[in-house]
Amino acid sequence: RQLGHDNAYCFACETALDPRLPTRIGRFDENVFGVFDLADNVEEWVYDCYHKDYAGAPSDGSVFEGGDCSIRVTRGGAYSSRPKALRPAARSKFRYDTGNDSIGIRVVRDT
Repeated sequence: RQLGHDNAYCFACETALDPRLPTRIGRFDENVFGVFDLADNVEEWVYDCYHKDYAGAPSDGSVFEGGDCSIRVTRGGAYSSRPKALRPAARSKFRYDTGNDSIGIRVVRDT
């Protein structure tokens, strides 16, 4: 899906929303898997410890342990991000003990 006009929530995604605040979940259409807001609104904390690159990373999607665990990884972009940061492969790093209103977690329910 292309970002286009009013398809995602980020700093330059052409919505009428305030790019300084998150919005409600489900504001945009779900993806082909039935998941809402996968690539916008807030960056998603993941459990991976920070590594400068992917050398030695597991290939099965499991946690990338080792490295600097005082710094954790986030994926995707947030309401304050540029469109390029909305890719799931985009990552940032933050100290695990600090807060940021553009970071959240994804709660999943298996039906």
